[in-house]
Amino acid sequence: MKDDAEILIDFETFVLPFMADDTSNDAKKSDEENEEEDEYSREDALDAMQQKIPRDAIQLGETEGEVDNWTSWEIDDHYYLLPWEGGQFDWALIRISWDDNWGRYDWESCARISGVSNPTVAARVMVEKLFDRWGIDLNDSDNEFYRDFLDSI
Repeated sequence: MKDDAEILIDFETFVLPFMADDTSNDAKKSDEENEEEDEYSREDALDAMQQKIPRDAIQLGETEGEVDNWTSWEIDDHYYLLPWEGGQFDWALIRISWDDNWGRYDWESCARISGVSNPTVAARVMVEKLFDRWGIDLNDSDNEFYRDFLDSI
């Protein structure tokens, strides 16, 4: 890893080609819409999206849990690290995230990093900074699944 002064983390939204190519409308349909059609399953939608991810991507794992606030919602996020093709970054962090309100999975760009050649270090730094940006207190017992995920990288 280079000196910390040379590391750049960017949280601006980006779209990779496979994320924009949404030929699988099933991935965007809600469970209710799909119940009216063929036997759609949440697992099939996730699998269809995962099949689009380039082979050189590194699957980091997933966070699963439930968040309770004034209401509760399910967390089911699958994280991937990809080498950045061209440009000023070395790595990109994306996720496939379950949208509990709409009953579907969505692509989400999370971060990009430069100045780090080691994929494990890049993934850990981006995930840690991302959770901090989201205001997730990793010392809070309610966020244990986030802490476990970060520790697994």
